[in-house]
Amino acid sequence: MNCKKIHTIDLIPYLRGEMPENESRKIQQHLDECPAGRSFLSYTNEVLSGIQAEKALEDDPFLATRVIGHLQESSIAATYQPLRARLIPTLVLGLFILAGLIGGFGIGRVLTENQAHNKIKTDMSSLMISDLHEEPMETFFLGN
Repeated sequence: MNCKKIHTIDLIPYLRGEMPENESRKIQQHLDECPAGRSFLSYTNEVLSGIQAEKALEDDPFLATRVIGHLQESSIAATYQPLRARLIPTLVLGLFILAGLIGGFGIGRVLTENQAHNKIKTDMSSLMISDLHEEPMETFFLGN
């Protein structure tokens, strides 16, 4: 019998006892001769017994009661918080945002004024150094 066929198709029905008698004898004969097949059979048997053990866990009858009680306690605690406790964090966050906006606009105004002042200085100094706009180069060389 083919070892691959046993591993993929026939092993679980064989373990459950769902195979016909003649097929079951062929598989048993193969397992008696094949050490790899016996190893795989023991591994599969362990896995299936682990699955059965997980299925056999009993339900906790009080789990739902504990969860509902916890949810009710947390909802009661949330509804009875004083207004001051809910309002203070919101106001503090709003003040931080307002201070950030005012500070950002102030810094932007100062930087814009400095850039405009520096541009005027640069334009004036470039006019004093370069008087090419007043006298073209050709007229200087031609002597007109």
